[in-house]
Amino acid sequence: MNNALNLILKTIVLLAGLFGLVLVLQKQLLSLEIVAYVGLVGIYPLTYLAYLGFGAQAQQKRLRDDFRLLGLAREEELEETVAKLYRTVYNPFQFVVYIALIVLESLLILWGYQHCKPSAVPCFDFVGPQAMQLVFYSYLGAFVFSVQELIRRYNTFDLQPQVYSSILVRILIAAAITFAGASFILSGGEQGSGATDTAGDPQVWAQVLAFSIGIFPTQGIRWLVQQADRILNPTATPTSELPLREVLGISTWHEARLGQMGIDDAQNLATVDIRRLLLTTQFDTQEITNWIDQAILYVKVGARIQRFREVKIASCYELWAALSRLSTNAPLQLSDAERNERLEARKRLALALGMADADELERLADCTNFPNYSHIAEYYARSSMVARRRANLGMEILLGDIVESDPQRAIEDGERLLSQNPNNAELLNSLGSAYHRLGRLEEAFAAYTRAIELDDRLVEAYVRRSLVNIDEGRYQEAIRDCTDAINLARNHAQAFNNRGLAYMTIGYLDRALEDLDEALRLDDRLASAYLNRGVTYNAQNDFARALQDFERAYLLGHRVAELWLAWGIALIGTEQYQPAIEKLSRAVLCEVDLANTYAKRGYAYLQLNYYRQARNDLTIARDKDPRRFEAHHNLGLLEARLNNFPAAIDHYRKALAIAENQFVTRYNLALAYYRSGNIAEARAEFERVLAGASPDSMEARQARIQLSLPAGRSTSTPSGGEKTVEERQHDETDDRLASDQ
Repeated sequence: MNNALNLILKTIVLLAGLFGLVLVLQKQLLSLEIVAYVGLVGIYPLTYLAYLGFGAQAQQKRLRDDFRLLGLAREEELEETVAKLYRTVYNPFQFVVYIALIVLESLLILWGYQHCKPSAVPCFDFVGPQAMQLVFYSYLGAFVFSVQELIRRYNTFDLQPQVYSSILVRILIAAAITFAGASFILSGGEQGSGATDTAGDPQVWAQVLAFSIGIFPTQGIRWLVQQADRILNPTATPTSELPLREVLGISTWHEARLGQMGIDDAQNLATVDIRRLLLTTQFDTQEITNWIDQAILYVKVGARIQRFREVKIASCYELWAALSRLSTNAPLQLSDAERNERLEARKRLALALGMADADELERLADCTNFPNYSHIAEYYARSSMVARRRANLGMEILLGDIVESDPQRAIEDGERLLSQNPNNAELLNSLGSAYHRLGRLEEAFAAYTRAIELDDRLVEAYVRRSLVNIDEGRYQEAIRDCTDAINLARNHAQAFNNRGLAYMTIGYLDRALEDLDEALRLDDRLASAYLNRGVTYNAQNDFARALQDFERAYLLGHRVAELWLAWGIALIGTEQYQPAIEKLSRAVLCEVDLANTYAKRGYAYLQLNYYRQARNDLTIARDKDPRRFEAHHNLGLLEARLNNFPAAIDHYRKALAIAENQFVTRYNLALAYYRSGNIAEARAEFERVLAGASPDSMEARQARIQLSLPAGRSTSTPSGGEKTVEERQHDETDDRLASDQ
C-alpha cells in the first residue's frame, strides 16, 4: 500500500509540475486559475488516497464470510482465494493509470475552455471555439456525475479502478458526442442558425444540452441517432427485452453500477459469476442474491413477470417455496382430502399465472440450469444466520440473535449485561446457548440451570439443556428435560426431536421413532429430525427409509458433517456402493468420525473390487482406531482374496482379539488356514465355529461340511487345483464382510 501511495503521489506531482511549467512558459500562470484547476481535478486522486486508508481489511473479512456462507470456496482455500481475488481487482497500478489520464483529460479541457474564446484565434486546429465551449459544458455534466459517483462509492467502500475507468470513458464519450453534435449544428444543420448568440457564444439551450449529455451520455448517443435517422433512416436500435430496471430494488444508480461490470440486462444478471459481484461491489449479500433470484425468474417468464408479482411471487425461490407448500409428495402421508385440496390449489395457481397446467409450473420452478441457484438456495437456508451476522449488536443477546453468528461476542456482551441484571432468565438462556456453541459445556449447563431456577416455565432452557446433557452422555437427564419441555409446550417439535435423539443413542429405537415422527408431524421442515430418524432407521437396518430421510434433510439445507456418514452407511445397506463412496468421501472432508468413515468407505471399495483404495482406507481406519473390528476383518478378507493367506490370518486373529464371538471372522480364519495348507489349525477353528455359532447358521453348516472332508482333500486347494463342491458353496460366506452397520 505504501508503494502505491508513493507512486500515485509522484505521478500527481509530476503532472502538476509539467502543467505548471507549460503555463509559466506561456506566461499565463494565474493563481485563481490554478486554484480552480486543482479544485476540480484534485478530487480524483484525493478520493483514492483517502480510500486506501480504510476498508481493505473489512472488505476482505466480508468476502470471507460471504464466500463461506454461499459455499463459493473450500474452507482450507478460503483465505488464499479471497486474498488473490482482492489483489487482482484492487491493483494499485490500474488506479494510477486511470487517475493520471483523467487528470490530463480534465486539464486539457479546462485549459481549452479558458483560452479558446470565440473572438480569439482557435487554440486547436480540429476544435472551433464554440465547439470547445460546449465540450466544456459537457465536461461539467460529466464532472457532476463523477463527483456523485465517487462520493457514493467512497461512502460504501466500493471504490475500484473501474470507477475511474468509467469516469474517464464518460468524459471522453461526453466530449466526443458534444463535439459531433456541435459540429453538426454549427455547420448549418437543422438549428445551426440559432446555435450561437450575437457574440458568437453558444446559446443557453446548447449549453444545457451539452451539460445534460455529460451527465447522461447514453441519452446523448440516442439524440445523435435520432438526428441521423432523419437523414439515413436506419432500422431502430434494438433495446433489451429484459431491462434491469424491471428487477425490484434496482435503481438508476444500481443499473449504472452493474452496467460497469457488463451486466446490461436480466439475463446477464441471472448468469453472472456471483463471486464477481461480491468481490467488485459493495451491494449487500442479501441484495445480490435476491436480485439474481429475481432475474432467473424474469428470464424464464419474460413479460409475464407482472402476473407472478401480483400473486406475491417475485423470484425463483419464492415459486419453489409456493409449490413446495402445495406438494403432493409431502414427507408425511396425506389424506385424500388434503391431496385433492393441494391439487386444486396448484391448478388455481397455474391459472393465475397464465400457465397451461400445474406440470408447466413444475418445469418453470426447475432452476438447476442456472449455476447461481445452488448458491442462492444455500444462502436462503442460512438466511437467519446472515441476518444475525449483519445486525452484530450486543444488545440483541437478549433475543439470542447474535449467538450463532458470533458466540464469543455474544458471551462478552451477555456477561456484561448479566452483571447489571443477574436475574434475567432470557439473558441466561441466550448466554448458555453461546457457551454451548463454543464447547463450554459446564458453563452452558450452569446458565440453563440458573435460567430454569429463575423461570421454571422457560421451555427453551429445558430444550437447550437437554442437548448439553446429550453431549455429556447424561441421556436420562436429557430425556427428563425434554419431557418437562413437552409438558409445558405440547407442540414443541424440537423437544420431541431431542428426546428422540436421546432414546436413539441409548438404543430405545421404537421410542425414538415415536418421538421423531411426532416432531415431524409438528414441523415437517425440521431437517435435524429427518437426520435423526434416518440414523434410527439405519440402526434397525431399514436402509430404504433411512435414505428417504437423508434426502429430505439434505433438500432442507441440513448439510451437517454427520449426514454424509449416515447417508453412506444407508447406501451400503442397499448395496449402492459407488454413491456410498461419494457420500463417505464428503464425510472424510468434514473429518467426522474418521476411523469409522474410512472403515465404511474401505468396505465399499472392497465390494467393488477396488483393492488398492480399500487397503488404503482400511489401513487408515485401523491406524486411527486399533480396536476397529471391521477394519481388521476386512483387511483379512482383502488379503485372502489376493491369496496372501499369512497376512489374512494375522488380520483375522487381531479382529477376533477384539470380538471373539464373531463367527463369520472365525470361519474365514479357518478357511485361510485351510487354503494355506495348515489343516490342523483349520480344523481347530472349524471346531470352535461349531461350538459357538448357532447350529442353523451358515458358518456352522459350512464348518460341518469342512470337518466331514478327509484331511487329505485339503492339500490341493492352496496350490491352485480345482475347488471342491464344498468350497464353491463356501464362496457365499466368504463374501460376508463385516460392515458394523
